[in-house]
Amino acid sequence: MRTLIGFEWRRLHRSGFAWGLPVLAIVLVGLFFWFSQVGVDQYRQELLNHIQSNDEILSQLIGGYRQTIADDLETADRKAEAKKDMALAVPIGDALDAQQQAVEDRSTPRYLRAVIAANTRTIAFDNALHRVLLQDHHTLTAQTKLYQTMLARGWALEDTHYTTQPVGFLVSWQSWLAQPLAVLLGVALLSTTWVTALFTNNADLMATTVQPWRRWALANWFWAVLSWLAFLTLSNAAGWLAGQWLGTPLLSGTTPWHAIVPGTGQSYWIVWVQEIGISLLWFIPMYGILLLVTTYAEKWGRQR
Repeated sequence: MRTLIGFEWRRLHRSGFAWGLPVLAIVLVGLFFWFSQVGVDQYRQELLNHIQSNDEILSQLIGGYRQTIADDLETADRKAEAKKDMALAVPIGDALDAQQQAVEDRSTPRYLRAVIAANTRTIAFDNALHRVLLQDHHTLTAQTKLYQTMLARGWALEDTHYTTQPVGFLVSWQSWLAQPLAVLLGVALLSTTWVTALFTNNADLMATTVQPWRRWALANWFWAVLSWLAFLTLSNAAGWLAGQWLGTPLLSGTTPWHAIVPGTGQSYWIVWVQEIGISLLWFIPMYGILLLVTTYAEKWGRQR
């Protein structure tokens, strides 16, 4: 078995995979990093658009209150009610203005404080008027708790899908590599040396010299799994270096490994390790199935 493993390593080395994997890792990470940077810029613009949309809704509401107060045909009670409601609405507008200024100045702490203030005042406004102004209270309360934790611990605000910060970028990259389609592409790439050897004269030679023949498949499976693990290691190392040298925050600050990934309740470190495990758990059986299918296909073709 050791001889077969050595034989497969020499075939793998001669095929160019030994240097091709690092090059592929760097190229793919570079492309993913570029797309992430574009996504960061788009998400920053989405924040501004969301703020402006809420501000327009609030401006229309405040405008209606002012019109009611200035209307001589309105009753004194109606005007007093409009003044009371406007007094609750104006601070929300001030908090939205603070949010916009914080995004433009790229300040995470100021943005978090402004969002917390806007959410608190919006909930107070909704409770007083028995209505929903911008978002439901469950969403606002959950966001407020998260942002209070982030503010207290000094965590940066980042999009969960697009970020060029080292920690967040590695989690996003590894999450992509844990997708079945990405693993399937990896299986297809790493199986080229096996498939090309299986359907050439090498198969006849191995069939007569290797008994049982499945040892050859096991040797190839061994190096394929190690190659995928090496690719994960190299690509994550390249991603870490790219984030350290070229990464920019959404607003300001950095994200540590122990920070909580929004919507998961788990740290970035735990999520990253889990995604690596999922990627390996997909690859190992996928490649094994490919070995079985191609082996029986070759035998079937030989018997015809």
